[in-house]
Amino acid sequence: MNLLVDTGSTNVVLNAGKYRPSNHSVNTNESFAVAYGTAQSNGTGSAFINGTLFQDEVTLSGLTVENQILGVADASESSANYPHDGIIGFGAQRFAADNATSWFHNLCDSNLVDECRFGLALNDATSGSLVVGTLDNDLFDGNLTTTPIAEEWFTYGDVVVGGQTLQKDAIVEFDSGSAAIVGYIQLPSVLPSLSTLSALYILTTSLCRSPTDAVTKLFTSLGAGISSELTPGGPLVTAQVSCSINASVGFRFPSSNVTAMNTSVKARIFSIPIESLLVPSTNGSSPNCTVAVVGQDFAELPGLWVLGQTFFQGKYIDHNLNDRTIGLANLKASPSNSSSGSSGSGSDGGSGSGNSASTNSAAASLRGSLYLGCSLLICYFAFGAVVL
Repeated sequence: MNLLVDTGSTNVVLNAGKYRPSNHSVNTNESFAVAYGTAQSNGTGSAFINGTLFQDEVTLSGLTVENQILGVADASESSANYPHDGIIGFGAQRFAADNATSWFHNLCDSNLVDECRFGLALNDATSGSLVVGTLDNDLFDGNLTTTPIAEEWFTYGDVVVGGQTLQKDAIVEFDSGSAAIVGYIQLPSVLPSLSTLSALYILTTSLCRSPTDAVTKLFTSLGAGISSELTPGGPLVTAQVSCSINASVGFRFPSSNVTAMNTSVKARIFSIPIESLLVPSTNGSSPNCTVAVVGQDFAELPGLWVLGQTFFQGKYIDHNLNDRTIGLANLKASPSNSSSGSSGSGSDGGSGSGNSASTNSAAASLRGSLYLGCSLLICYFAFGAVVL
């Protein structure tokens, strides 16, 4: 199966007609419903997936979780399909539909990996790596810059444009299921409580989302032509700039508050390649590009920025649940193909698809089989005892 790897959601869900039950499959005869916000390519809209829950084995490069709860969508009861075959969420457990435990949490709870962490390393818009259960130092330069998480995978950071701090201590979500950046409209006077996160819908979009007031300032600093429209989800701000623009947009981690409380902590700015933020006009004669950053407010969490794949590109992003941190580093120019840790479920460290869960702690590193298709992060998974 080719599944969208999404750090902004939790469930394993397959599109209608994609699931082939194994001998271990159990139909729970229970229904599920998942709601997704920011479902359209412009960062707005919503999608609803409804279907039936099953239990089965789910395998990634030899790491097998038995009795994994997974959803199978009902096309007649759903408003949309997932890209490719479905989705697998690596996000917070509290966002799971029907309280189903995520595949990643099951790995950790069953001690199938040495460390409860995973890393995403996206080289560009077409290739990358997913590393599970370990930190792969071979993929990045220098040391990780770590920042504490308030929730999986939410933290605080500073927005920096052209070397100038545009906003301090912004709420930031790392969302690999999003292809761009989205931000908010109104700057809150105080940082909102993260307890409101339980009310959030799962965020999956093809854009980076950011709050509109801050985004308007960002666009102005870039000299962009700004457009605003009223959508069912609220005001939406977009912009166009010259395709030849030379500018710097990034985020500083940890945030100002964290470094102020602990002066030994050193923050670092992680920039977004400007070329990855520019979408050429469909009008071939136009010299302007659309900026892959949109501004829209989330009523449940004012001030939220959603960092998608345009931010992930060129970086190793470590999601460490043991230490409750997110770590960031720039990728090496030419990542090696060697793997840290053992891979697979066999005692010889091979990557075959065993018929049972791994009996040894292991780490899986996928290279080459992880790719970005249709601007979405897709990874190969197996269901049941046979690799599909």
